[in-house]
Amino acid sequence: MFKRNIKKASKDRGFLSEESFHDLRIKNSAISCGDVEHRRRSRVVGQVTSLRIVPRGKSQWLEVVIKDGTGIINGWFFGRKEIPGMAPGANVLFEGLVQLDEGEMTIANPYYEYL
Repeated sequence: MFKRNIKKASKDRGFLSEESFHDLRIKNSAISCGDVEHRRRSRVVGQVTSLRIVPRGKSQWLEVVIKDGTGIINGWFFGRKEIPGMAPGANVLFEGLVQLDEGEMTIANPYYEYL
């Protein structure tokens, strides 16, 4: 097993309500995290719940987990240790090709925006 570096919310920034996520989805032409489909390009909004660095051999990637109350999406940023501003509690938009990886919906190197 490999060592995991996990960053979780140190203080509760408050999870947005379903109504707030609904408004953000409409404003950004996004769908809910629970409605994404494998092998479909999707645009989702959610709140960052955790970050971790995943080492793999000589490389690594940053895994950012977002949720919106309907589901969870993992964003993988290859070759990154951190992204300025990406922290638990941040509200973000991810866009990219969704893949089902070991039972989890994942977007590799998603386009992202802070909301």
